[in-house]
Amino acid sequence: MLPAVQVALDYVYGVLGAEPGARLLIEQRVQFPSAYAPDDVWGTLDIGIWSTDGKRLWVADYKHGAGIVVDIVENRQLIQYAASLVLGSYGSVLPEVITLVIVQPRAFGSDPIREWTIDLETLLDRAYRLEMEIKACLEPSPLLVPGEKQCRFCGARPGCPAIERKALAVAGEAFKGVKDLKTVALPAPSSFGPERIADILAVRDLAIDWFTAVSEYAAAQAKAGVVIPGWKLVAGNSRRRWDQAPEVTAGNIIALSDGALTEDDVRPRGLVGLGDAERLLKTAYAAKHPSLKAKEVAEKVTTDMAFLTVKEASSSVSLVPASDRRPEVRATVDAFKSVVAIPSEVKE
Repeated sequence: MLPAVQVALDYVYGVLGAEPGARLLIEQRVQFPSAYAPDDVWGTLDIGIWSTDGKRLWVADYKHGAGIVVDIVENRQLIQYAASLVLGSYGSVLPEVITLVIVQPRAFGSDPIREWTIDLETLLDRAYRLEMEIKACLEPSPLLVPGEKQCRFCGARPGCPAIERKALAVAGEAFKGVKDLKTVALPAPSSFGPERIADILAVRDLAIDWFTAVSEYAAAQAKAGVVIPGWKLVAGNSRRRWDQAPEVTAGNIIALSDGALTEDDVRPRGLVGLGDAERLLKTAYAAKHPSLKAKEVAEKVTTDMAFLTVKEASSSVSLVPASDRRPEVRATVDAFKSVVAIPSEVKE
């Protein structure tokens, strides 16, 4: 964890070094001045840096997670924090340039530090939009807008009618609810045109997450005694496991074989994976070279590992959103055209 946190510290020290006398805010509670929910829109700012003349503002958030890469462009959380600082009583001068920063050192396949710089007009525009969204949420019957990001950690997913409608709408007009899946056949993928395919792929993860959330919620309800029509709880499959510690068990197996088996037969040693090797080397290098910064240690590991590894070209391709950072493999895509023909126009 320390090397990851060091990345954030190096960034902060870098900004402070370029801005002598800048004001530093750490773990600062910031309140968005909403007229519709004055006490409910707030957050805890990880890092805020205000230049000495007040014309520049940095708002940074540290993310330690590695599974989900957090986008910086139009990041609602940081927009709210920056707007709270600018519109609140945190500074005497309105900044001209605002830099929003995500520090996520453990994010795979992405820069550990991602910035989005905007001007004051853009920030105030986003603040106004946020205020209008707050107002809309407080309406007696607010519009439900499902999406992968806003629904990912929402506890109401299992029973959300909006997610159900969105998940089923792309499949065809015949589906009005999940009950229709029992009586109406799902359309064949070959009957879809490119636009419909794009629509379905756009909600694929949302639909999968929703069905998973419903399954988990149903299991929890059943365990609590709620009867789910047509479903029941059963005991899981039992599996055997070793009863004693590995070294004791290995010795017993060797003894049972009357010496025919060796330690390597029953407890074979193996080379650690690439990721484990990199983590081990980072720890070793940091201990051996304490003067090196985390970024320098990481670069040294990457350089040294290059002498021990080879990179094999992938023989497969994956279909991903156009926003993915990886370059498009046009040659492979063109090769597929002769194998799979996607109709350009399909009557719905």
